[in-house]
Amino acid sequence: EKAGVDALDIDAGCYERIDYIFPTAYLGDACMDYVCSEARKHVNIPIMNAGNHTPESALRLIESKDADFVMFGRQFIADPDTVNKLMNDHEEDVRPCIRCNEECVGRIVGRLTKLSCAVNPQACEEERFAIKPCSQVKNIVVIGAGPAGLEAARVAAAEGHNVEIYEKTNMIGGQLSVAATPKFKDQLKKLVKWFEVQLNKLDVIIHFNYEVKADDQILKNADQIIVACGADEIIPPINGINNENVISVIDAHMHKGMIKGENVIMCGGGLSGIDSAIELASEHGKNVTIIEMADSIAKDVLFINQASIFAKIDEYKINVITGAKVIEFNNDEILFLEGETGMVGIIKVAYENKMLFIATQDNEEIVQFLEKDDLIAVSNFKKDKRAIRSQAYLTREENSPLVILNKEH
Repeated sequence: EKAGVDALDIDAGCYERIDYIFPTAYLGDACMDYVCSEARKHVNIPIMNAGNHTPESALRLIESKDADFVMFGRQFIADPDTVNKLMNDHEEDVRPCIRCNEECVGRIVGRLTKLSCAVNPQACEEERFAIKPCSQVKNIVVIGAGPAGLEAARVAAAEGHNVEIYEKTNMIGGQLSVAATPKFKDQLKKLVKWFEVQLNKLDVIIHFNYEVKADDQILKNADQIIVACGADEIIPPINGINNENVISVIDAHMHKGMIKGENVIMCGGGLSGIDSAIELASEHGKNVTIIEMADSIAKDVLFINQASIFAKIDEYKINVITGAKVIEFNNDEILFLEGETGMVGIIKVAYENKMLFIATQDNEEIVQFLEKDDLIAVSNFKKDKRAIRSQAYLTREENSPLVILNKEH
């Protein structure tokens, strides 16, 4: 201030904790606002602050007078009209940033390509993916109410088509809703709610508890079909996989009552297993061990997000065993093969505790039927695993029906 600085940007973070430079979901809302109160004691010039802010946290910080400006970055990539919507009292229309870092900073530093957004496919593609009124109204059927299906339905309805979604469960969001149960994934809940609000405003009809079959009449009546039926669980051929004390990570997220006792073994150190492990340890006080057959956990996770993951694993004392392939579940133990030695290892657990396992494979039953009968043109999504960023935006000039496969959300 004495040197003539007009304002101060106050935050935390360094390259040793790079997750504070690009704040992850694991850090929660307003993860660096705490530094403002001390700074306010020493300066009178304006203070600015950033870091996983929401409109609510921004308002609280400004009203506290600890800061004068709150800054948003990734939120404006997710929804460039955020400020206008808030100023016009339409907070329900603000599409939330989910803090995944995958398609913004992740594309730049990890894939050396231009910025995009996991929830806003139009980011840096505003002209190519412009939503324009359709020249011919079509009756469009969307199979699946996961994120890919919801986005495709939203775009089609915004262009003026008649859209109906068929969902085999009683809720929208698919596995996005499943993954949203931890407190640190609250932005996922907000995204699912945003889709619900937008589809309601666009008069999109959603049929719940309806599983579409390949020969269903609704497919024959549709002008265009979008298949976004997601993935099914794979049940691996492991002895004891059907034991009472073995449940899937989906059940662990959605039905916490199925988890008995205090000690939990998580079989699988991918993102699903890690997030569930952190949730159980941090929010439910469980003693968690992750067992992974690769040489490390979180191998496919962006390195920025890894920084938060490993910090949380240390904070909540989650035990990690790598290079171990599970070969049998018993009532009171797990048997696994050690990768380097080939020796059989044993983890002892109490009978009432649960061991979790999950894997998925693409659900292509309907697509295979339609391809076989030459009833539909199928988009190739095998190379594009980010389903919201889909070719739904490119179907306007096509006359043939379209299938979109949701490979991953």
